[in-house]
Amino acid sequence: MAQEVASLIRHDIDVSNMLYGSAHFMALQLAPEWEIAPGVGRPEIVAAHKRGQRMWIVTGKAWYVLYHKQLGWALELCLEANPQRRKSIVQPDASSGIAVHGHPALVRRWQQQRGLFRPNTITFVEVTFDCEHSERRLRLELSGRCPPEGFEAVMSMIPAWRCH
Repeated sequence: MAQEVASLIRHDIDVSNMLYGSAHFMALQLAPEWEIAPGVGRPEIVAAHKRGQRMWIVTGKAWYVLYHKQLGWALELCLEANPQRRKSIVQPDASSGIAVHGHPALVRRWQQQRGLFRPNTITFVEVTFDCEHSERRLRLELSGRCPPEGFEAVMSMIPAWRCH
């Protein structure tokens, strides 16, 4: 069940560089108990384009950490944008039942080991969708050692995230 939008706090993900100026990635809507922090690397903008009155990151990546201080949960978030290909519209999985800002999305889940000497099992959840308005394919990847409840809490907010 999706979070009530009125109770969510908007976090605009805007990235700037000297070549493109400021460009918009998307807006995350998070419950008040969740916070966002910069991730391991600086955002990478390869290309941006203007659609309507806004500059959009059309090719690039950005990394953030979503965390719930009270419960000690943390998830890495990788946002990735690529040009939308007309012939390869995302075919959503009907069983996922998730849409991002009204766009049907494909959800994929898996686990893998990370670490050389003391490997840990890391859970991954990937959400992919096409935004026709900004002419982009967006991929959101959540990962971490957070319990399943943490992933589900963030997944319940994703339908309220805004791609355009």
